[in-house]
Parts: sequence; structure tokens; C-alpha cells
Amino acid sequence: MNQLPMLLKREYWEHRTTFLYLPAIMSMLFIGILLFGSFAIQSGVVNVSIDSERHQDGNHQTEEFKAEGASLLEIFGQRINRFADQSFSEREQVLNQVYYSTSVIMFVVLWFVIVFYFINCLYDDRKDRSILFWKSLPVSDTMTVVSKLIVGLIVVPTIFLAFTMINNVALLLVSSIAALGNDIDIFSTLWAPANIIGRWVTFVGYILFAGIWCLPFFGWLLLISSWAKSAPLAWVVGIPLLITIVERIFTGSGVVRAFFMDHVALRQPVVWLQDGYGSELSVVSMQTFASLILGVVLVGLAIWRRGYADEL
Repeated sequence: MNQLPMLLKREYWEHRTTFLYLPAIMSMLFIGILLFGSFAIQSGVVNVSIDSERHQDGNHQTEEFKAEGASLLEIFGQRINRFADQSFSEREQVLNQVYYSTSVIMFVVLWFVIVFYFINCLYDDRKDRSILFWKSLPVSDTMTVVSKLIVGLIVVPTIFLAFTMINNVALLLVSSIAALGNDIDIFSTLWAPANIIGRWVTFVGYILFAGIWCLPFFGWLLLISSWAKSAPLAWVVGIPLLITIVERIFTGSGVVRAFFMDHVALRQPVVWLQDGYGSELSVVSMQTFASLILGVVLVGLAIWRRGYADEL
């Protein structure tokens, strides 16, 4: 187990740009946009021609915009006061949408980072012949593959999650500063319904459950990365595509395709971690158990293939 920290550091050093600098730059851009928007609102130097009237149509409310000169500060003041007059549940629902929508881009980028890391991590070792050096050390193939799995499923998501938390705090602070000067209770209007800690718990649960649910897909990526002699991405896509075509021709079903697409990414939240967002998925279910078993089998095959791997 003393080998594991060394292997984890190795992966971090080799991929520091993608693992650390990429989310850091994304976070800085997000905070920069927030600060610019707050400055534009507070300075009152930007004038727009927007006004709105609300119309009640049955159970729905719509807004009709009309052209009248107003500053962003005036418009923001009207919006925040109207927002403060809503019920707590309505404010909570709106802020849920805001915080999750501003966080989703970070998780989308995280998914691509993990996928391409798994596709190339074992393939690049053979391509640049560094596999010869690592095989000369007392480091087992199991430990090597497991270290890469830990990096992809735990280390990288933790880094992205940290910057997502920074973005959430920045959004809360900037919105609170922008709301200063309005006759509202900032804590009850913006802080309490934001439910920052609960949202972070949801994110942690989502990442952990996604690692189990998507383990067959990630195990498949590692297996191809340990086996392919060229173009691993083509094999990752091509083999499942060929299987689904053969399945469709001879059986007329799409079970393999449906399973593969379901486990490429976890698109639904974990039901017991996020109230108000329904999901058919459950942490304790046969689907989750099957995902774990199949994922472990594929990772085991990647470890076995790594034992016979040599430089390209």
C-alpha cells in the first residue's frame, strides 16, 4: 500500500494541467463574469430598455417585456424585491435551478476529463514506453490499474468539486453584495434557501454513486486502454456499436445498447440525496449491484491484460 501514494502523485504530476489548471481557469472565468456583472449592476452606468408586466393566465404567470429606459441597478432592485416576496419554497426552488445550472458545466467537463483519461492512461504507458520503467519496479499491475481508477473516480472529481464549491460561494457572496441597499433580509432571501451545505452533500453523493453506476463503462475504457495497439477511442466506440448492430439484426432487441447508454453517464440525481428531483435510480438495487459486479470484472480484465502488455 506504500506504493499507492507514489502512483497517485505520478498521475497528478503527469496530468496536472487537466486535473488542476483546467478547473481553476474555469472557476476564475466564472468568478470574473460574476464580478463584472456585479460591477455593472452596482455602478448603474449600464442602461437597458426593459420593463415587464406580469399577467395571470390560470395557474401560470407570464411576463411581458416593454421598452422603457432603466438602469441595471433599478431592474435588479425590482427583481430582488419581488423575489424576496415569494414563499421560502419558491425561493428555494429558484435558487436550486440557479446553482445547479451554474454547476453543470463543471460536471460536464469533469466527465470528458475522466473519459479521456481512462482511454489513454494505460495506452500512453505503452506508447511512450514508460511501461518498461514501471514494470522494472516492484509495482504490481493491480496496484497500477487501481491507482488510475482511484485518480479517475475520486481524486479528479474531488478537485472539480472543490472548485464547484468555490463557485457556489462566490455566487452567493456576489449576489448578496449586489442586493445590498435593498429593503430585504439577505439571509432569509438568499442564504437560507440556497442550502449550500446540503447541495454539496448532494454533489458528493452524486459523484460516489456515479462512480458505481458508470463503473462498467469506465472499466471498459480501462480494458481497451490496456489492450488497443492504436486508436483506442475507435475501439471504445466501435466494438459496442458492432455488438448492437449484430444484436439488432439477429434478435431485434436493443438490450446491450440500452445498458451501455444508461451507464455511460449518470444523468439522474440520487433520489435519497436530493428532495424534489424524482429519480427511478436507487443506491440499493439490482441494477446498481449488477453495475458494480460487471465493472469489477472489466477492471479485473484490464489488470490481467496489463500483465501481458508491452511497449507499442
